[in-house]
Amino acid sequence: MKVYRIRHIPTGLYWQKARVGSNTLSKKGKVYLNKGTAINVLHGYVCEIHLSRRSAYYDKLLEMAEDGPYIFTGDRIVGIPRRDWEVVEFNLIESK
Repeated sequence: MKVYRIRHIPTGLYWQKARVGSNTLSKKGKVYLNKGTAINVLHGYVCEIHLSRRSAYYDKLLEMAEDGPYIFTGDRIVGIPRRDWEVVEFNLIESK
């Protein structure tokens, strides 16, 4: 069975929908069962990243915001170009 995740290319982290104050990037991310849903999420929601200041990736993303087209406001990065994201396909190993 194939599953899909949305990856932020510069960091290699995966996007996940999160509550306010939580991180929207993680090593695992959210798994989507079909590619169409992942693509719809990519085009609809993934235009900003919420990141706790305590996150291990906070400083790295702050540097990226200073160097590129990103806009950094407090615990959010907005204005992320769609070219910085990709839908990644994985094969899910089914247990017997």
